[in-house]
Amino acid sequence: MHSVATETLTPHTVRFDGAVKLKAISVIGGGDPSKSPSKMKVWVNREDVDFAAAERMPPVQEWELQPENVGGVLEYPTQVAKFSGVHALDVLFTGNFGAEITEIHFVGLKGEFSECIIFMPGAWIVKWNALDPSVHILLFRSPTAPDRSFPSERIQH
Repeated sequence: MHSVATETLTPHTVRFDGAVKLKAISVIGGGDPSKSPSKMKVWVNREDVDFAAAERMPPVQEWELQPENVGGVLEYPTQVAKFSGVHALDVLFTGNFGAEITEIHFVGLKGEFSECIIFMPGAWIVKWNALDPSVHILLFRSPTAPDRSFPSERIQH
């Protein structure tokens, strides 16, 4: 991601298919440390944060970021009590360390994912195993869902 002729990036929404207890966020900025974002603001379960909303709503948490995070080893811990049951995360990066534009190469989220069942009309219903998130079990296919053939009802990713 990078901004166009400004230090502020467009707010981004990350949606989860279940409840997440978010414990930390890692951000790797631009190759040039001056292009790395200097602040990160986060809202939980909103999905409607744009520039105007970000101005009037206080974030759930905000961080002062470091200019360098080579390899993503630096993590910014969350106030876990405020980040339990997260289904959507709105993230806004503002400012940088002196460049005209801001660049982000990676955003990592660390936490725990809870088991869930998803249902959308015209879609697949899939259950995730919380103990092994790589295992998905196909429960039902709606008649209007796209036709896909799976080798078995147990899907490995």
